Amino acid sequence: MNLRILAAILAAGIFWLNSAEAAVGFPEVVPFEEDDSEVEEIPEPEETPPDEGDGLEFLMYNENGVMAFAIIAAHEKYQLRPILARNQIQGRATVAQMTKNLDDIAIINASYFMPNGTLLGVTKIDGEIVGKDDFYRSAIGLADDGTAIFGRVRYQGRVILYGAVLEIWGVNCERIANSVVLYNNYFGATTATNDYGVEILVIDGEIAEIYHKGNNPIPANGYVISAHGHSAEFFKRAQVGTRLRLSKIF
Repeated sequence: MNLRILAAILAAGIFWLNSAEAAVGFPEVVPFEEDDSEVEEIPEPEETPPDEGDGLEFLMYNENGVMAFAIIAAHEKYQLRPILARNQIQGRATVAQMTKNLDDIAIINASYFMPNGTLLGVTKIDGEIVGKDDFYRSAIGLADDGTAIFGRVRYQGRVILYGAVLEIWGVNCERIANSVVLYNNYFGATTATNDYGVEILVIDGEIAEIYHKGNNPIPANGYVISAHGHSAEFFKRAQVGTRLRLSKIF
């Protein structure tokens, strides 16, 4: 069985591996003002250890109080993929706890998250949006061939019902006043919302249940649309059995 390289996501990771080069990304760079002082020469990373035949090479940079690690991995033997603490958004875990029972050779915690585990920025796993809030952040995308794509990502989701359109504010995050949040099974067992607003349970593109209270179960084969305040008015005409469509734009 091939080993897997896993990026542990206490949020979406910025950690890149490929067979030709490797880079470690840091979340933010603090701007500074240029001056005329002499710039100290940056030392080269330590020499790359030889490949032992497993398609892996390890790099370590440790100079001037800065330490960084990188792995060069053969695409045909390894893959990089994100995972969630406890396999869901709610809650947290240490990196060591997340590696249990995994066939991994390297793991790193990455990006930003709230104390309750909510991811900041857009995160997608196996084609499914698992986290999205109102932050417009940079991210890394991995194509099927292993190519890495870096950029700032903005997700725009829309609910379409009876021809009318409602913007989705977030995915698997805290529902704030007058907002609309989509909850899928990556979030947890229930929506963890308060008793205000309305929640629409959708299975196979059809409204299966309408709740006028919060903290409702999230189906494994569907999702819940939770709306509060004036956004909840959008669903006044909704009925069980009505078709509901989602539109997603990146």
